[in-house]
Amino acid sequence: MAVFRNTSFHCVALALLCASLEASGPAFAEEKRGEVELPAVTVTGSEPCEERLREPTSALSSVTPKQGESASAAELAARTPGVTLREYGLNQSVSLSIRGSTANQVSLRLDGIPLGSATGAGVDLSTLPAPFIERLTIVRGAVGSRYGSGSMGGALLIDTRRPEQGTTQLFGEARYGSFDSRELSLGANVALAAETSALIAAFAKSSEGDFPYSYDGKPGLPGMQRVRGARANNAELRGALIARIAHLAHPSNEGALPMELLLELDAGRRGLPGMVQAPSDDARQEDSRFLAAASIRPTLLGFDSELKAGAHLSELSLSLSAAPLVPQRTTQLFSELTLSRMVGSRNLLELGLGAAHETLTTEYGPFAERRGAQSHERPALFASVSDEFVWGPLTLLPSARAERVGDDAGLSPRAGASLALPASLTLRGNLGQSFRAPSQGELYLEQGLFSPNENLTPERATFADMGLAFSNSGLSLSLSGFSTFYDDLISYEQTSLQRARPFNIGKGLVRGAELDASWELGALGLEASYTFTSSHNRINEESYFGKELPFHPRHRLFAGANLSLDWMRASFSLDATGEQWTNRANTERVDAMVRPDAGIGFRLLRAPSLWLHASVKNLADAQGHTFYGYPLAGRSFWLALRAESTLSRKEVVDDPATP
Repeated sequence: MAVFRNTSFHCVALALLCASLEASGPAFAEEKRGEVELPAVTVTGSEPCEERLREPTSALSSVTPKQGESASAAELAARTPGVTLREYGLNQSVSLSIRGSTANQVSLRLDGIPLGSATGAGVDLSTLPAPFIERLTIVRGAVGSRYGSGSMGGALLIDTRRPEQGTTQLFGEARYGSFDSRELSLGANVALAAETSALIAAFAKSSEGDFPYSYDGKPGLPGMQRVRGARANNAELRGALIARIAHLAHPSNEGALPMELLLELDAGRRGLPGMVQAPSDDARQEDSRFLAAASIRPTLLGFDSELKAGAHLSELSLSLSAAPLVPQRTTQLFSELTLSRMVGSRNLLELGLGAAHETLTTEYGPFAERRGAQSHERPALFASVSDEFVWGPLTLLPSARAERVGDDAGLSPRAGASLALPASLTLRGNLGQSFRAPSQGELYLEQGLFSPNENLTPERATFADMGLAFSNSGLSLSLSGFSTFYDDLISYEQTSLQRARPFNIGKGLVRGAELDASWELGALGLEASYTFTSSHNRINEESYFGKELPFHPRHRLFAGANLSLDWMRASFSLDATGEQWTNRANTERVDAMVRPDAGIGFRLLRAPSLWLHASVKNLADAQGHTFYGYPLAGRSFWLALRAESTLSRKEVVDDPATP
């Protein structure tokens, strides 16, 4: 089932790639290497990404947690344009939509390691401990040429804390808040040698999660008085551990290899309280994740390279009644090799090769009857090429990735360009296509009332965007427009009174505009992001054609201000999401939601560093519901005590080849 449609588009992208490679040959061979310096990545509203994240033409935003914050991965992502959170409420799962995509159309990488979901439900961001996060980056658009199958809407890149070379320090944070919630994180950074450091950190969380809420006891009947209820069976318990060792290659130590080892464990359990109209007192979930990876960066045949390999094991057990938990297990083995080098003085050529193997094991058989353990396996292979070509103020970035996932194959091409203009302006644009192979869950897994369909074909997305960016004197502005056409979307349709099955029947057109802005005024920082989205159903059915797609709010706004002084930190933010339809017929919707947050912190001690932080979330006590019918918690209060002590610090000469 190959995805090689729109042949003319592919030919154009590949022609650009070949032309760029050809131009990097003899015509530039006589010029001195280093005459043309590749432009740095510019990120509006945040700190620059690491140099290894070469995205000079992409719509990209990066966010770093501020001092004293314990913002979750979802809360950090919500600050960026193009993003919509899809959540089930307090202590429940949260997933991400970028530019109108579904959650499983966004690829997620943790420290460069792909985290997929064999069940097709998307990655639950609530399982990623906030204290481990060092930086979160959103790349918007169909970026499958770089991040592979599943990158139809974009990619979410999470960098966890890295060992600080030459430093030995202890750090920790304790938080207590509403709903009888407690969090504790402890960690240490240890300098093992002049070029080797290690970091280990642990995290624990518990929350009862009970809160009052109001709801419409008889929906559809006007004038009915709202009913008060209490959220029950909403407790959560979670723990996590991360450990990593980083070895740098000193410039004077020839033959030494920079390398890194990563180990991450996470486990938790939570109650599943259900929707307002159908609460559950005994449904529950247990989940666990184990991730191990290693990377080295040797020089191969004149190429700077990175070889990465590892394993990702996860288990999800559900019980929708008092019955025993039934596990679903996923095993993912992966390896990737990336090669890059300057060709002449104007081209940065990058090649990629990779292989993976995924296994899904479940005890559910046909019609959701419990059977013996059944396993489904599939391999995956990819090869990619990109060439960053610089000619004065103009940068061209053609790229393509060929990929095979099980029985499905696809090509993801992209052509990007950026042009540096006078007055600190940059014009950029992209044209690309990506695909998503059906998950093993959609192909084989019985999930409650949902049946699989082994005849599914890959989803596809074709996108274009263009933007203008300005950055000077602490002020950064970016305005972008985008258009994405989704084809062969997988949608569950009712096949009988009590069963539903996925089919390739969805088509949608999503257009919009994004604004990202930040301004640093000494100790005061201001930021804002806004997204306008216009979505249209393109399914060939008169009752739905032209209507807005469900779960696609037209307006999304985030605005924030923070004050950073030597002895005090203060912040205020406003998160607003417009109303959105919950069905294809556009007859039911969720109202707009506005949630302001505020926080303040004071330094109690300088050495060791000790801070006390207080914060209020949902300051206006807005109480509503998610589009799935789950109530949202009202105002909550939090206190946090944060400590850090540096025991020793050595001067380290960094290896220039190390990212």
